[in-house]
Amino acid sequence: MKKTILVAALLSAAAGIALAQPAPPAGGRGGAGAPAGGRGTQTPNPNIRLPPFAPSTAQTTYSEQCAGCHGATLANGPKARSLFNAAYLANRSDDEIAAAIQKGWPAAGMPAFPQINDALAHQISYYLRITAGRLNAQRITMPDPNGMVIKSTDQTFKLEVLAAGLDVPWGMAFLPGGKKALVTERAGRIRVLDLATNTLSDPIKGTPVPFVRQDGGYLDIALHPNYAKNGWVYFAYTDVQPGVTPAPGSNRAPVAAPPTMTVIVRGHIRDGQWVDNQEIFRDAPEHYTQPSDHYGLRFLFDKQNNFYWTLGDRHYFYDAQNLSVPQGKVHRVTDTGKPAPGNPFIGRPGADQTIWSYGHRNPEGLAFNPVDGHLWETEHGPTGGDEVNVIQKGHNYGWGVMSNGIEPAISEIAHEGMEKPKAYFNPSIGPGGITFYSGSRYPKWKNNLFITGMVGQKLIRMAVKKDEIQFQETLLDQIGRVRDVIQGPDGYLYILLQNPTGTPASSGIAAGDAGMVVRLVPVKN
Repeated sequence: MKKTILVAALLSAAAGIALAQPAPPAGGRGGAGAPAGGRGTQTPNPNIRLPPFAPSTAQTTYSEQCAGCHGATLANGPKARSLFNAAYLANRSDDEIAAAIQKGWPAAGMPAFPQINDALAHQISYYLRITAGRLNAQRITMPDPNGMVIKSTDQTFKLEVLAAGLDVPWGMAFLPGGKKALVTERAGRIRVLDLATNTLSDPIKGTPVPFVRQDGGYLDIALHPNYAKNGWVYFAYTDVQPGVTPAPGSNRAPVAAPPTMTVIVRGHIRDGQWVDNQEIFRDAPEHYTQPSDHYGLRFLFDKQNNFYWTLGDRHYFYDAQNLSVPQGKVHRVTDTGKPAPGNPFIGRPGADQTIWSYGHRNPEGLAFNPVDGHLWETEHGPTGGDEVNVIQKGHNYGWGVMSNGIEPAISEIAHEGMEKPKAYFNPSIGPGGITFYSGSRYPKWKNNLFITGMVGQKLIRMAVKKDEIQFQETLLDQIGRVRDVIQGPDGYLYILLQNPTGTPASSGIAAGDAGMVVRLVPVKN
């Protein structure tokens, strides 16, 4: 039986809350007026390790100043409607909500709160969206995606499952000819997917042994642009600090873990065997840290064969501002891992010569816009505040100082000399891989940006022009964790999906063997 689902019917009640918001105006800083929460522009104490959902200034302010009238649930409050209502939030921008907080709404009897500065007013809006996402979450049962037909604004398409039973598929790279692809599984395997028969090979033998826990394991994979001639395959994995033997632990966050770090290697695959292993990146042992996430890691080659890769902050947000360490950065190297000529910090004493941009939290999406060649990036925010950025050489993207999400130790939403995101998401979508579509299978999607969401279980399409987002549409929602989207040589879009069929979408996805490779096949309207 053919399954047809309208996009509007697929969206959860909170979907409108999670649409990307444009960044607030540059004047909205904690230091421009009274410092938010008494912090302002003070340097955060690097020794503080607050839990992920520690009360923020925004939450405390809402509880003290707003909840008495509006309440703290989806039900209307004693004197006014609930501000966690999905329709209310979907029809108002953060700027509008912030203005209403500061100026009041006299016609409805709401007083002004001029003592709340612009940054805190925006953070209250972020808090509303994040909390509303939790309160509005529905226990939608994830459907079997195979054969599902989606009617979107400009294109109807069908989902075609090519391979299932993968253990958290993380990255995919098409081999020359487009008939086969390499797929990494986070559990520590590389397999070959035969697109003619939809079959998976046995794992490639002899690959490095990773540390597999929570987000650790095998990460992205890519082929050298001249792979047909040199055969180089690049991939990343997580490794334990030399000399440390990991103790058993849980895969559920938060987890106890030994010090670990991302490692990048390249090698050849011959007769099903990994050979000629070469390390492209291995950090100093003293930079290994204990959290089992924020590893980055996304790959991208440019037309000059320069190799871009991302590394997360490893939960030490002040390292994202430190040019002497690789964490929290986008890096640009030669195909052998050396600093690429023209990098912005070559010659600066103490700086990591491979850094291309900095001030990032956990970037997992990289793609060049085929129209102008500009580099776009997505990264995870703290609680909320996932970002869409256009990356420029040597620029600072603010993490550790500012955020459009909720991080108790950060009060600024903009800062002089730091780049604001092109858009941000509240609540979080957990952005993974991204791509610009340059093929002809879906004519009306030409040059559009596609963003995956793991926590939000989404595939989002954005029309962009001159580095600005003109339009956005959620194509898939509550269908499982969408980790990557790839354009194949055949012009189709492929997604890496984690979907344990029959599991409530809001209950979390733990099944490791529920990974799928899915092709989006256009359907004539």
